[in-house]
Formats: sequence, C-alpha cells, structure tokens
Amino acid sequence: LLALAPNAELKKNHLALIKLLQTKIYNNKTGHFDLNFSDNWKAQGDAISNGLDQEAAWSLVIAARVQDDDELIKQAEQFALKVAAAGLKNLDGTGGLVNSPKDTNKDWWAQSEALVSFLTAYQISGDTQYLMGAMRNWGFIKAHLVHPQGDWYWGTDTAGKQRIEPRANLFKGPLHNGRAMLEAAYRLQVLGAVSTVH
Repeated sequence: LLALAPNAELKKNHLALIKLLQTKIYNNKTGHFDLNFSDNWKAQGDAISNGLDQEAAWSLVIAARVQDDDELIKQAEQFALKVAAAGLKNLDGTGGLVNSPKDTNKDWWAQSEALVSFLTAYQISGDTQYLMGAMRNWGFIKAHLVHPQGDWYWGTDTAGKQRIEPRANLFKGPLHNGRAMLEAAYRLQVLGAVSTVH
C-alpha cells in the first residue's frame, strides 16, 4: 500500500511495524520469531515456526525497500541472511524445511517461504549456499508437493509420506505457493537465471 500510495503517516506506521517485528517479535536468544504474546508483547510459550521465520525474513527486505531508507535496507538484508542461514540448518535430507523442532512434517506453505527466503538471500549476498538451499528445497517441492492436476499437496509427514489433506480450505489456498512461484520467478529473472517469465 505504501508503495502505491505514499503517505507520511502510513510510512511512519509501516516503519513502526518493521521495528516491532525486529525488536519485539524476533527473539535473538532463540533465533526465531516468537508466535504468541501478551498484551504488552511479552512472549508466551516456546512455539517455533520455521516457515514463518523464512516468510518474515524476505518480507522485511521488501518492506525496508518500500521505506527507501538505505540503512534500513542494509539492516533488513543482513537480518534476512541470518534467518535464511538458520533455515538452511532446518532442511532435512530430502531438502524439505521441517515445520519446527517439535513438528518434523513438511507443509507446503513452509516450503514456499523457504524457497523465496533462500533466493532472496542469494540475491543479496551472492553466497552459493543459499542458491544450493533453494535448489534442494525446489527439488523437494517438485518430488513431493506438486500435484499432477495443479496446486500442491499439503505436505509430507516425518516419514516422507504425503499427507492427504484437503487440496484447498480456509487455510490452504494458492497464497503461499502461488506467491512463491511469482517471487521466485522474479528473483531468477533479476539474477539472469531466466530470460523471461511466462
């Protein structure tokens, strides 16, 4: 919204949200975003979501760029690299990002966010560990998630078996994977890895 309709008050509130995510919601001790809070932003519980970590990391880079503040952009990019590096450690042997330490299923949406996060980190740094992470994750997506009739399967369980869940419901729609394909195609085009996006 800020990119399309610049407004001083909106810009101020947008910046406040960026700072809130980085200073109150992200937990430097755990290296993850906390998920549950009291009214005064005190973290409640120890739940972790690797997918939300990755989604927030690349989204904060875009948010900082909309602010058009070089220092904030640099800070958001370094933050994204830190979170993406942690995400690489949460890829299992199949290339899938596990949902959390307590939930080793690999849901479709977490894979979507990891793919974009790793490509964003590679775009920022040129460090091939992130490109390799994106390639491993894409390999998992192609092998285990892409449905032959369109859309993606829900995910796999700990043993690697496809989870049979609704193809779409109030939670599972084309948001994460559709957006991820657009974001990935854009990044690959910027990087010169593809000439056109069809």
